[in-house]
Amino acid sequence: MNTNKEIERIIRDWLDDRAVDPPHASLESAMAQVAATPQQRRRWLGWWLDRGRGATRGAHAKGNTSDKDSGRHRLMFGITTLATSAAALALIAALVVPRGDSGQPVIPAAGGGATHVVAADGSGSFTTIGEAVAAAAEGDTILVKPGQYPEALVIDKDITLQGDGPREGIVFSFPKGGPNDPDWGLPVTLVVKDSRATIAGLTILTPAKGGAVWVSGGSPTFEDVSVENVPDGMGTFNFGEGTSAIVRDSSWDGFWMIDASPVTLEGNTINGFSRLFGPDPATISGNTFLAGADLHVHGLAGLIEGNEFTDAGITVESGSDSDSAVTVRGNTFHDVRWNADHGQAAILVQDAGSTTDIVDNTITGSDTGIGVAFGSAATIMGNDLSGNRAALVVTSSDVAIEGNTITANETGLRLGNTVEMGDAGLQAGDAARPTVTGNTFCDNGTDLEVPDDDPNPITLDGNEVCAEQPAG
Repeated sequence: MNTNKEIERIIRDWLDDRAVDPPHASLESAMAQVAATPQQRRRWLGWWLDRGRGATRGAHAKGNTSDKDSGRHRLMFGITTLATSAAALALIAALVVPRGDSGQPVIPAAGGGATHVVAADGSGSFTTIGEAVAAAAEGDTILVKPGQYPEALVIDKDITLQGDGPREGIVFSFPKGGPNDPDWGLPVTLVVKDSRATIAGLTILTPAKGGAVWVSGGSPTFEDVSVENVPDGMGTFNFGEGTSAIVRDSSWDGFWMIDASPVTLEGNTINGFSRLFGPDPATISGNTFLAGADLHVHGLAGLIEGNEFTDAGITVESGSDSDSAVTVRGNTFHDVRWNADHGQAAILVQDAGSTTDIVDNTITGSDTGIGVAFGSAATIMGNDLSGNRAALVVTSSDVAIEGNTITANETGLRLGNTVEMGDAGLQAGDAARPTVTGNTFCDNGTDLEVPDDDPNPITLDGNEVCAEQPAG
């Protein structure tokens, strides 16, 4: 019998025993746990459908089959050619989602998974996105064909807004003379309120004196979205308090902010200064931060992992209502320079109450690698710092520096009451006394630099120091 329990076992088998917490709203939410991009999802879906025809992943090329493949999986999938269409996804979702208590899957009623096509040239069901949103019911999909769509849009339903083509050809922009959002009083191209909507595969242009995307509450997902033409000082994304959102495989070029929201950012290209306000945790992983796209964290508990920063860095400090407790791990920083508009170490921890674990990062070619100041606390472990003006600058004592590789910098470790970082001075009330053990100092111009008037400078006991300094 094709019961919910049997369907759940089939899903778990397909996911290779990865942790899944059914029920899922759709096949897409299950696929999101094993595939981060639309391309990966299509490959997974294609393979899953192949299994329905009797092929295994390992034996696909040889034409071998198994009873398991040709039995339980075949009963699920009689579709082949519609693998990536919205109709196929809706049908599969209807089959795989446990619904109700009857033990049998229930096909949604009309309107609970319908697809609405928007085309500016009149070839679809609607010519504007707003008309389609107004007509859509919960769970519906709106496919947007290539074209220009000058609209101010509010989404407060659990729907999917999907571009049907390359995102650069599907342009959604604020209309001339459009309305201000009543909550913020600014012109905003897209507002998402208390929704689990998915917005994917399109370009959003920002109005001249407003914001691109404002999100209030809910748990929306943005995927393969480009936000462009952001004016100075205006917002790209603004995630309000109580929002749990995911933004992946997207790009934007302006200021953005997360306010007390557990937001996940994955695989994005970011070209805009940002502020994150705690205390809710945020996960920022696998993103590319371009020149000037500094990330400022205020009172946040979160993970910043596996990102690449080019002439952009991270600043961790306390917020108005909470201290920061952030892990910065496995990131790459290069060419982070000081100038009049951009005063930033690769990683800077400041303010009493801020605690940061800085682990396994690579920092090269920067004015300052890691700075810890103003009574903040940090654990600096397993990092590779090379070719910087000053690899480590510390004016706080509650700092553990352990197991780092510090090579070919002008200064390896700089301590003291007043420490210059590029063009900026950092002040500390007491001479810094970090714990410095198990590090490798090699080929630096100076391994340890302390103020001339420090009566009790520390030594580098328990570290490996090259016999000849400096290089050459």
